[in-house]
Amino acid sequence: MPSARWERTRRLILGMWLVGIGLMILRDRVWPDVLLLLGSVRLVEAYRHPERRSFRVGVVLVGLALLIGCRLSLIELLILAGATLLVLRPPVISSDARKPIFDARLE
Repeated sequence: MPSARWERTRRLILGMWLVGIGLMILRDRVWPDVLLLLGSVRLVEAYRHPERRSFRVGVVLVGLALLIGCRLSLIELLILAGATLLVLRPPVISSDARKPIFDARLE
């Protein structure tokens, strides 16, 4: 039996879907809007239930919808993706590239 919190979340998500689909029909445009709707549903789900771990998926979908909505070219998307990877995961220097430790003690 689902808890009251899950029931409220389910109703909120159902309302978001109904409003989102209604706006898509009203605007007569589906493509980036469905990504925005999916991402926002995932973000609400991650906020209400952090154990679900859907925050990253929501951020990626919302970001992708915004990029597509801004009509960026492929080169701009690749540059933004590379910059995002550099910011989120800076390059790690492997242990082979480091200087060896020199022990000057005589044993």
